Amino acid sequence: MTLPNSHCATVAREKIVDYLLNARHIRGKSKATFFGMFGFSVASWAVLQESLITQGRSNPLVEAMQTEYGPRYTVKCNCPSPDGRNPCIFTVWQIDAGSACPRLLTAVPAAR
Repeated sequence: MTLPNSHCATVAREKIVDYLLNARHIRGKSKATFFGMFGFSVASWAVLQESLITQGRSNPLVEAMQTEYGPRYTVKCNCPSPDGRNPCIFTVWQIDAGSACPRLLTAVPAAR
């Protein structure tokens, strides 16, 4: 099974610039280091945005759960990267109540 309605999945610019690629963010700095190792950068933040959407569309669900905010889905593995190494990551998506499209909540490197 894959991410429902992945054709309209979204990743907010702020999620990338202010968190996933922010080397000064208290919880995001380790993620910024991780994504930077694969060629992602704040200057080209839209590259990570497209890669995360592709990752969500192209890989299987490993978890689905209902929350008070709507269904939440976890997708695992290959994230296309600028350097071509395509690291395995987990992405967590939510379809908010009243919406049909999943939005990215977070992305986490998979344990090696």
